Amino acid sequence: ILFQIIFPFIFFSILMQANKISLSNSDGRDCFYQRMAETESANMSKANWANGGMFGCDFSKYNVRFTEENMQLWLTDALDSSKYDYAFSGAEYRSNDYFGYGMYVVDMKPAKADGIVSSFFIFTREDDGSNWDEIDIEFLGKDTTRVQFNFYSDGCGKHEYMYELGFDASEEFHRYGFLWLSDRIIWTVDDTPVYMVTSKDSMIPDSQGRIMMNIWNGNNSEKTINWLGQYRGSVDIHADYNYFVYTPYEGDEIDLEFQGGERISND
Repeated sequence: ILFQIIFPFIFFSILMQANKISLSNSDGRDCFYQRMAETESANMSKANWANGGMFGCDFSKYNVRFTEENMQLWLTDALDSSKYDYAFSGAEYRSNDYFGYGMYVVDMKPAKADGIVSSFFIFTREDDGSNWDEIDIEFLGKDTTRVQFNFYSDGCGKHEYMYELGFDASEEFHRYGFLWLSDRIIWTVDDTPVYMVTSKDSMIPDSQGRIMMNIWNGNNSEKTINWLGQYRGSVDIHADYNYFVYTPYEGDEIDLEFQGGERISND
């Protein structure tokens, strides 16, 4: 990996040592650090609705559960409290506020089962479907030795990229993240940059979004089965999250070259 770094602003720098990437908050800028253990945060909200479409479950607030160590997002049979006509209930946890350019990192362990997704992402979209921007880290439960990176800009997607991890993400916690700038997105695994897209490749999202994480199963349509595999109602499925952190960013320029990965589509 080739790194060329220019620091036009002394206040905020990017550290890239031994092929690692992180933001140095040398000017004391506030970060949003959310430890997810023991109790829910006033900064966050539990989903309690249904998205429809490719989702084969609703989202229940009761499936966002906290232990002494971390937060667990559960995928279960539909709960009695559900008001939606689904056989299963997933879980989603999201920030109340919106965030922009910067470094996003989560310490998580995804669930492993055919037909499901465990995720961490930022998202914004108006009620009428306009202004849809999104940056994703998604684990397809059928193969948790790989992670899928994706993004949407003004509703335009189809940017899926599958990265081979070299380990099974469902077996232990690891750090996954992305650095989002106005002209590029750089995804990281354990603070190592592994994949990048730039404005030369595609339009980069530019709208602030909520920080979100969820677990859900596909609706077992032909399209979702081709993408995720078939969900057969496995029990005791949960994705675990220790914490996430957002560090705001401004000013610096970065040029990196990446190799590896396999481009895929969920068409």
